[in-house]
Amino acid sequence: MKGKRKLKKSKDKDAQAVAESLIVSNNDAVPLTDYDYENDLRPEFSPYTEDCCYLLVGESCIRYTVPTHHLKKSPHLSSRAPERSFTSHRDYRTIEVPELDEDIGHTLVHFLYTDEYQTLKHPISSKAETKATEYRRSILVYQAASAYGLPLLLERAKERINEFDNAVSIFEALDIAKIVYEKLQDGDKEWFCGYIRRKLENAFDADDTLFAQDQFRGYVGEAPTFSRMLVKLLVEIYSDRLSRTRIKNGQGRTDGIEQPACNGELAEEISVPEGSDPEPEEVKLLECPEPELEEVNVVKYLESVP
Repeated sequence: MKGKRKLKKSKDKDAQAVAESLIVSNNDAVPLTDYDYENDLRPEFSPYTEDCCYLLVGESCIRYTVPTHHLKKSPHLSSRAPERSFTSHRDYRTIEVPELDEDIGHTLVHFLYTDEYQTLKHPISSKAETKATEYRRSILVYQAASAYGLPLLLERAKERINEFDNAVSIFEALDIAKIVYEKLQDGDKEWFCGYIRRKLENAFDADDTLFAQDQFRGYVGEAPTFSRMLVKLLVEIYSDRLSRTRIKNGQGRTDGIEQPACNGELAEEISVPEGSDPEPEEVKLLECPEPELEEVNVVKYLESVP
């Protein structure tokens, strides 16, 4: 009997604690007299009374329910919503987005609701594989945010791309970049190109044979726009490395003219007889060999690509 009373009291305390946690303290409430009516952000109409749409994602048409007022964040999605033509409140309009990868459907819808970035838990237990999956998702979200005009989601995706950057190799990164690059809006390609260049530079620093490898050459020629971007970055990286090598070897530039690197050593000592002023003689400087630089003939490189 005593045990039952203790259990009942325990339940009552738990219920009371939950109830207290749901009650807003009077100290937290803003007095109406102090309310800033000039910057009043309260809506005039409740968004919870508006219609909903079904967002059909991917080829499998995975269905997500989204209130129409959330779609206003994306003019692209909002414009694809059909006019209201149903007769029952249970009939929802549908928006098909087969181009959206099913793996990030939840991420897009969650953002429309909350303005936050969230992915679903992946069943793979390996930490490395999970990070690689999150990297792939972040690239896909970046492309989706670009396509649907969601700048805040675009910034969220950038953060995740940088966070999981070390989880994939350069070839894994290029595999997914090749898929999304051609779909990016022009204004969003600049950041992405800069990111890919940094990724390539780091990989080239680790292995200077990277651009000569057959696996890398395979990326050139597949997707025209992506290929041009990749070759442009390749030329920029090589040009930058060659310039650094010249400077390191003392082969600097003056007014656009290359100056040979020399230490000013004389080829031979000149003896001057005592008591007389010698006639000026031509002083021969040691010929300094050109530093051996591994230059790249880009045209030849491109011709070698199948």
